Amino acid sequence: MQTFDQSTDEALLAALAERLHERRGALAQAAEMLGEMRAVNAKLEAAERLKGRFLSNIRNEINNPLTTLRGFAAAIATNPDLPREQVTALAAGMYRDVSDLAFQMQNIFAAADFEAGCAAPDFARVHVNGLIAEIVADLRSTAEAKMIAIDVTMPDGLTVVTDPAKVALILTNLLRNALEFGRVKVSLNIVQADDTLVLEVQDDGPGIAAEESARVFDRFVQLSEGSTKSHPGHGLGLSIARACAEVIGGSIEVLDTPGDGAHFRLQFPVGSPDSHGEEADAANEFLFEVLETF
Repeated sequence: MQTFDQSTDEALLAALAERLHERRGALAQAAEMLGEMRAVNAKLEAAERLKGRFLSNIRNEINNPLTTLRGFAAAIATNPDLPREQVTALAAGMYRDVSDLAFQMQNIFAAADFEAGCAAPDFARVHVNGLIAEIVADLRSTAEAKMIAIDVTMPDGLTVVTDPAKVALILTNLLRNALEFGRVKVSLNIVQADDTLVLEVQDDGPGIAAEESARVFDRFVQLSEGSTKSHPGHGLGLSIARACAEVIGGSIEVLDTPGDGAHFRLQFPVGSPDSHGEEADAANEFLFEVLETF
């Protein structure tokens, strides 16, 4: 007759239970890893779609003005008796398109620098009033074409230490967006609070919904896309603005109410003008050279 050792059976059952527990743990871990892989794959697919839309947008944003420029240039070149006022109007249109193209390329080059890790700040003494004057002058033709006023409020004789090229790039992106979505007026308000410079750009357009306020800074993202897209652009400007703000130790945020215009606040630390010997030009002439306005 076969006899059974109860202690051996209990040990065997315990070993089986432990193996089952380990197997269940391994299955749970595998399921978790599979979920993570699916999430990563979904993000990669979303990134590819965003990049695809970006490439499509940038193709249109470059091809369309180039086509217009060729048409304007042909109209001037093939009509020697064209009245001066028509030549002036065509030249104004060409100036705006060239400025838009140049600025789009600046954003693309800046994005490439950030991707390559080559976007270190270059601090210098900056005359803020002169910097702002040149940025506004560069945008005057666009503002006049849209019949939008740019209202600037800031103290006189404001001199700080910062990176003028990055500040100019941030502000130009914010002001161009404001001119695109604004109706009558765009305002720029600048104040210095101790060692921090605060710049606020506000338009009188439709504004940005609260749930979209963080997403607008994502690269390649536009709030209106595809068949609903009613404004030009490639979804790069605000991501560049935020990256530039972070490089100079600052931040940028949306402070707005839908229906009451978009309101952006940029703030960053500044040093004393006496703490830095090198003095920058009023603006970065390579990026924002002031041409004749029409």
